[in-house]
Amino acid sequence: MNSSMNVLRLLVALLFAVTSVFGDNATNNVISAHAKYVDGDMNGALADCNRAIILNTNYAVAYATRGDVMRCKGDLNEAVADFNKAIELKPNYAYAYSARGYVKELKGNLNGALDDCNKAIMLSTNRAIGYAIRGEIKGRQGHLDSALADCNQAIMLDANLAVGYVIRGEIKAMQRDPN
Repeated sequence: MNSSMNVLRLLVALLFAVTSVFGDNATNNVISAHAKYVDGDMNGALADCNRAIILNTNYAVAYATRGDVMRCKGDLNEAVADFNKAIELKPNYAYAYSARGYVKELKGNLNGALDDCNKAIMLSTNRAIGYAIRGEIKGRQGHLDSALADCNQAIMLDANLAVGYVIRGEIKAMQRDPN
């Protein structure tokens, strides 16, 4: 078992210990949902998100987390609905815009996806994922130079963002750039 999984399991154990001391609350359920999401337990993550929302119906992070889970489960309409709710509750929530943009891209709504990525970047210029997703969308639209610039910006902001490199490689391949 790799060390990141050991750390994840330790965090989940710590969460349960904290929950037993401080009680069940929405934040603890979202933390648990994230851990289960990373571990690939989408049903467990979904149950924790639902519990968090029951405990706090105004918790935008719970809806965004559930949106991520629904995307992974392939229910893109429910994912968009959850990201919409997160944005309704927290209008300046850059992550929810970039995540919703990604789902819109998956659904083929490139203009809507681009609008969401632009909004996410406007709200938080250091959101590397917003640039990476926007780069992918621009590449699909044939705007290769602009797409490459967005991917480079994503990588500059987060050198560990693997998807930024993947998308940049795809864009360069479309440009027939061997570098």
